[in-house]
Amino acid sequence: MPKDSSSVRLSRLLNLIKDFITKESINKEDLYHRHGYASKKTLQRDLNFLRYELDVQIIYDRRSRTYRLAECGPGFMVKSPLSEMETLALLVGTKLSGHFLPFLSESTKELISKLKKLMPESSRFQADTLSEAIILANPVSRIDGSIFKKVVDAIHAKKVIKAQYRSPYELPVPQERVHLISPWFLYFKHKAWYVWGKSNQYDKSGSFRISRFRYAEIRDDMKYEEPPENIRIEDLIHSENPFCDETYDLKLKIKEPFATSVKDMLNMYPQQNIIKKPDGTVVFSAKVHNLEEVSRWVLSSADCVEILEPQELKEIVRKKAMTILKTIG
Repeated sequence: MPKDSSSVRLSRLLNLIKDFITKESINKEDLYHRHGYASKKTLQRDLNFLRYELDVQIIYDRRSRTYRLAECGPGFMVKSPLSEMETLALLVGTKLSGHFLPFLSESTKELISKLKKLMPESSRFQADTLSEAIILANPVSRIDGSIFKKVVDAIHAKKVIKAQYRSPYELPVPQERVHLISPWFLYFKHKAWYVWGKSNQYDKSGSFRISRFRYAEIRDDMKYEEPPENIRIEDLIHSENPFCDETYDLKLKIKEPFATSVKDMLNMYPQQNIIKKPDGTVVFSAKVHNLEEVSRWVLSSADCVEILEPQELKEIVRKKAMTILKTIG
């Protein structure tokens, strides 16, 4: 009988490895028939090659007549061009993808299960520790993964989305409207996903929090409105409305312990500047479009912040502070 060609055997070996990674155990007879072996000696030869040449730790259970992979030891189970740290980075990144990208959550769970079988126990523990530390500190607003996927697809295909959207800012009663949105960009901010685009309901483009979509569908029968040439996604993360006609010169004096945190805030706002003072305080200045957003930031550390400019921000914070005083009596 002629020996297997190298390409046929290589394909069979790769399929064997895939089976061992994706299954808890494999019946010996199923393995024999599944991969089209002409003889059991050929199967044994391939298993020995995986064990002794590629260092794949395959265990045979005589009682159940099944094969399975052994638990990882101090080294890698399968020889790989990736280093231990590169595989660790891959596993942590995969975990974060499932957390921050809701439509990938199920796929990442399956991928994580496969990756862990290629890693030593110590690396798996490190990956869990690192990813959980990030995930716990950065919760993501609950979101419908299928809606999120439709938004992503619509951006890629340049299609209009028809969506029912509930805005909590239309008082006294939050309103639900049906929007026809030409989506341009996705961005993540304040623990939530947003899509920026042009709705038929408004003259200007704006942001929509995806968790507030009640339903969404992609429409092929509507004209997609292209974004302006000068629009940049980098601008969107700095303000709720970067296309606002009015800008303000923001200047804050900040004392410890908040001053130390501010020193590490890079690119929080465009054209920002941080000046350290001899007394340990810092003067933070920047160009801003939305004072409401800044007022919430100021109030979150009110005992450490003095507003120097603009006067409009002082008035907004004063009104909010008075409201707070009334509610606490």
